Amino acid sequence: MRNYEGDHVVISGMGAILANAGSCEEAWRNLLKGHCGVDRFDYTGTDGLLHTALAAQTRDTDYRALLPDLSERHLRKCSRDILVTMAAAEMAVRDACLCGETPSISATIEPGRAAIYASTSRGPLQWWHQHYTTSGIDCGGALQPHDGILASMAGSPATMTAIRLGVVGEVLTLSNACIGGHQALRLGMDSIASGRNDVAIVIGHEFPIVPGVLDIYSAEKTCVLSRAVAAPNGAMKPYDVNRDGFVLGEGAVVLVLERQNRVRARGMSGYAVIEDVMSASEAAHPTRMDTSGSFMAKMVEQLLARNGKTPRDVQYVCGHGTATRLNDLAEARALTRLYGEDPRTSPPLTSIKPVFGHLLGASSLLNCMATALMIKNQVIAPTANCAEPDPECPQDHVTGGPRETSIENALSFAFAIGSLSSVTLMRRVGV
Repeated sequence: MRNYEGDHVVISGMGAILANAGSCEEAWRNLLKGHCGVDRFDYTGTDGLLHTALAAQTRDTDYRALLPDLSERHLRKCSRDILVTMAAAEMAVRDACLCGETPSISATIEPGRAAIYASTSRGPLQWWHQHYTTSGIDCGGALQPHDGILASMAGSPATMTAIRLGVVGEVLTLSNACIGGHQALRLGMDSIASGRNDVAIVIGHEFPIVPGVLDIYSAEKTCVLSRAVAAPNGAMKPYDVNRDGFVLGEGAVVLVLERQNRVRARGMSGYAVIEDVMSASEAAHPTRMDTSGSFMAKMVEQLLARNGKTPRDVQYVCGHGTATRLNDLAEARALTRLYGEDPRTSPPLTSIKPVFGHLLGASSLLNCMATALMIKNQVIAPTANCAEPDPECPQDHVTGGPRETSIENALSFAFAIGSLSSVTLMRRVGV
C-alpha cells in the first residue's frame, strides 16, 4: 500500500522484554555485542523422565517494579504473558510520548482512533501447563483455577493492555505461527494509512517454554532444537555449516505506528517507515517452506515492484534465520535467485535469533523491531555464532561484530508452519 507523500506510516515508539533484555535499549546493546540470552532448561518430559534443553527466558522479571500501580489481587489474576505484554506496551507508548504520568493514552488520542493488533502462536501455554501439573514456571504469583478466566485466554494480553492504556477501539489477536507478527503489522499499517486510526499498537508475545512444546520440537522425527547444551550461548548458529537447530525464546515486543506528520508535530522523527507487508500461502508442504527459494523470491519482487523499487534498492535483509538447514537454504536460495551467487552483489543477511531465541508468533515482529533499530542507527548487528558460513548460503554475512553502513531500504523475512511465507519492506525516515 502506498501512502500519501509526506504522510507515511512510521514506528514512533517501541518496547520489549526479552531474554537478557528488560528494554529495547538493552536488547539493542545485546544485538550489537552478540550477547545471547540462552541457558540450560531442565524439565520433566511427558515421558516422566528428566530432560535438559536450551531456552531463552525472561528471568528475574520484577512485575511489581514494572507495573507498580497494579494491586496484588490484580497481579494474581494475570499470567506472565499478560504482565510482560502490558509492561512492554507501556514502554512503547512512553517511548512514543503518547502518555503522561499514567500509561493511558486517552488524553492524547480520541476514543475510536486507536487500535491494538497482536500476534501469538500458542497463547497462554504456561498457565495451562501449571493448571494441569500444579507446577509453576516463574509466574508473577501462584495462579489458582478461579484466577484463570483471564490468564487462560490467548487474547488476554491484548485486551488487558487495551484496558491499561485506555485504548477505546479495535483489539484483535492473530494466531498464525511465525508470520503472525508481520500480519499484525500489516493490519496496523492499513488502519493508519486508510485513516481509520491515528495510532496502532502492534504486539507480539510468546511464552512457549513448557515440556509439551519442547517434547514436540525435540522428538526424534521432528527435532529442530539445538542440542548443544554444553555451550548454551553458542548453541544457535544460523547460516553456519555446523548449525543444529534453534532455541525457543519468550517475551513480548510492541511497536507503535502513526502517520509521520503526527510524529513530527511532537518534534520526533520515528524509527523507520513501514512501507509494505506481503504474506501468502504456498499451498504446498504443511511443515516446511519452498526450499527452492522461488516462492519467496517472487514475493520479494512483487512487493518491491508495487512500491516502485527493485531488488537493487535493498541494502539489508533480516532473515528468519532459524539455524535449521531447510530454512537457511530456502532464504539463501531466494536471495541467490534475486542477486546471484556473488556475495558482493547481495545485501547483507543476518539473523537475530541466536540472541533472543525463536519467539514463534512474536518472531517476525521482533525482526521488524531489530530492523528498525538498524535502519535508525545505520548499523547492522551481526549474526551471533556464525563462525563458518555454509557454502550453500553464499550471501554477505555480517559476523564477528556490527557493521556501520548506509541502509535506505530493508526487508524482513518470515516462514511459518502451514506453508506460509511473509516479507516486510521498511525504509529510513525521510528517504
